[in-house]
Amino acid sequence: MMPIKLRYILSFITTFAVCFVLAGCELISDDSRRNIPIMQALALPDDAALGLDIPMESDAEPVYESAPSTEPEAEPEPDPAPVLNTLSIEAHDAASVTLARPTFENPGDPEPSVTAYIGEAFLMNVEGDTVSNYIEGPVDVSGGNYRFAGLDPGKDYSIIVVAKNISGSSVRRYQHSLGSANAVAADAARLMNTPPESFLTGDDIDPERVTQSLSLPASGANGTAITWSSSDPEAISDYGAVTRFMTSVTVTLTATVEKEGETDDSASFTFTVYRVLFYDGFEDGDLGGWTENDPYNKFEAGAVTTYAAGGSYSLAVTGFDGWGPEMFFADITPEYIGYYIMVSTTNLETGSVAFFDGSDQITCISFAGDGTITVPAGGSAYNRYDVYSKNDWYLVELKNIDWAARTYDLYINDEMKDENLAFRSRAEKLTRLILFNWDNSISWWDDILIY
Repeated sequence: MMPIKLRYILSFITTFAVCFVLAGCELISDDSRRNIPIMQALALPDDAALGLDIPMESDAEPVYESAPSTEPEAEPEPDPAPVLNTLSIEAHDAASVTLARPTFENPGDPEPSVTAYIGEAFLMNVEGDTVSNYIEGPVDVSGGNYRFAGLDPGKDYSIIVVAKNISGSSVRRYQHSLGSANAVAADAARLMNTPPESFLTGDDIDPERVTQSLSLPASGANGTAITWSSSDPEAISDYGAVTRFMTSVTVTLTATVEKEGETDDSASFTFTVYRVLFYDGFEDGDLGGWTENDPYNKFEAGAVTTYAAGGSYSLAVTGFDGWGPEMFFADITPEYIGYYIMVSTTNLETGSVAFFDGSDQITCISFAGDGTITVPAGGSAYNRYDVYSKNDWYLVELKNIDWAARTYDLYINDEMKDENLAFRSRAEKLTRLILFNWDNSISWWDDILIY
């Protein structure tokens, strides 16, 4: 007897075959339907459900359809968002500022809108590409620059530019201080109207005859910083220090006024550093250029470091009877002679300087044995000034030397002691000076300057 399970299987196969034959006969017998294509796959019996392998064959040519892709479709490239470059200012004045046309690192696609806003620097807000608390805006700046006017000269402003398209936005901020710009302009204008004489120091009164260092301002009245640039730093440094040469030198100093990035360098001044006819500070440590004519062994002279009025060296002269080192000149007519002197005693005739035109004495300044500084007053008379101390430096100056009138003014330690003192002779020029002591003593000289 056939097992029940097999009987069911055979019955199913028989039934399926009959149905398939009938369906096929129907398609063949109906000409109007035989060309209708099958658009979907047939649902054949599930062999797994039956527990058997059921082979199926077709007498038609196989038709293959590509299997659906398991790879995700590629996302299309998004259009780029704009990227702004740093903003810049084209111009400004006391109450306006002109924004230069914004430029792009990448303009993006499609072309973005470009709008600008201005407001007080610490009041404007930006969230994303939304600007609030502005004074003016949005204004279209895609086509060129834009001038924001009617601003408060004392305030700081921010300019914000937003470039935006459908893909995104770019925001840039520029902070501009009208207060700083106006402070710079005001201090630069004030500086330009300053007479160059106001920078002179000491006895200098003429910018074309500068002999001493300049006093250059480092700041302006409105909180600006002022720096200086010299066309010849060897003659006048950027800080106003003056170095003199054997010929006069003309120098231009340019001032740059600056505050918070705003600058102005329109102020400049011209000075002439006046020539020096002779100078010796003895810093070379010897008596180069001096003549030591001493046939009777009356003196000793040499550069020493024991004392110095300036620098490290001075000239020490030990001797008597009017003998000492001499300096000769090629017929000069100076308007100024100055030197530092120190003596070792107050009760001997010491520390003398005599000036000559050939053998004609012009004048002689001495530290006398009575403790005073003396100058010839004509004949055997002497003018006496100031009680001096030993071992103290004194600055002695002959100023305003007038070779036509044959007069000079005497200064001691920057104080005028006498004016229009007469020459002792009808000298017309300076050809020689000599440093000496009348009595046996020691004197020191330093920074001898003639111009």
